[in-house]
Amino acid sequence: MDNMTAKVSCFARAYHYINNTTHIFADSMAEHLLGEDYDEIAANMSAGVKFFLPEFEGTSEEGLRLIVDRQLSPSVLARSAYCENVLDDAMAQGCEQYVIYAAGYDTFAMRNANKSLRVFELDLPEMIADKLERVKTIEIEAEKKADRKSDGGNLEDVEVELDAQAYVEVEIDAQAGVEVEIDAQAEAEFELGAEVKAKLDAVYVPCNLAEENWKERLTDAGYCKNVMTLGSLLGISYYLTKQEFKQLLMNVCDMMTEQSLICFDYPSTDESHETKTNQALALGAGEQMKATYSPSEIEALLKECGFEVSEHLDDKDITSRYFAKYNECNPSHEMQAPVGVGYVTAVKCTQ
Repeated sequence: MDNMTAKVSCFARAYHYINNTTHIFADSMAEHLLGEDYDEIAANMSAGVKFFLPEFEGTSEEGLRLIVDRQLSPSVLARSAYCENVLDDAMAQGCEQYVIYAAGYDTFAMRNANKSLRVFELDLPEMIADKLERVKTIEIEAEKKADRKSDGGNLEDVEVELDAQAYVEVEIDAQAGVEVEIDAQAEAEFELGAEVKAKLDAVYVPCNLAEENWKERLTDAGYCKNVMTLGSLLGISYYLTKQEFKQLLMNVCDMMTEQSLICFDYPSTDESHETKTNQALALGAGEQMKATYSPSEIEALLKECGFEVSEHLDDKDITSRYFAKYNECNPSHEMQAPVGVGYVTAVKCTQ
């Protein structure tokens, strides 16, 4: 499987974490999840600098930094920082479940320190299978480092402690025709270095969100409709028609109790140059962006689907809230949230 859009998003989070000490969003596990793909994507981006920056003159490292800071990172970091901030607030209000729709290479379950929060990841069977293979690779590397340490190897800067394994079963998905490594609950704890300790604790639900049976699969995986839940729908609205997105919102609402929340970003009718470039990148990866919305249109859609907007932010709001400290510490590499993207938190209305 080669889900390039998901890989590039993960790369953007990884690059930002590795190359900065002050972060807009700190994803300590993204690089490890990508593995060898990190260097390959970096090389491809550097080679394509003229596509992003036709007038650029400089080193490949300088070009890559500009590509990531101007094109790749802003949208990914903005929505990730916003959603996990919403999650923190929701947990303080009693949220017990976090459902990540179209999870891709999201690493929250690997960074989550709240053992009482149940995390569900939904994605296509082949996407989940690929992700679990990557997690298994991380575990294997941790085991190798642990073995070298026990043998007296030189690991001055790496402390490794493999506390548990992730046990998964092989299940054949009849519709997709692929092997899916999946268990109702996959758990692993591993330490890869002095600054990297991960706890994988998530329920994986292989499904297609365009089909109605995803609700049944989520319920069968242990999801409870009667407790407060946050649903993350980051990056989804771009690739669905308006009718498809409406149907998804209605289905998500049907799976939630009152006062549960959803968080998502959407492409607005106010498109920027960066937004158009990202659309071209998505098209090149075979994932065409299909819709744009005005703020009033989004709010009306949510109301029709059973939600009430509790927060609605634009690029200026997000830049002020999440980018200010980073920009203060990095005046030569300032970033702004992308123009033409809106960010929404909505609550399920009381019937």
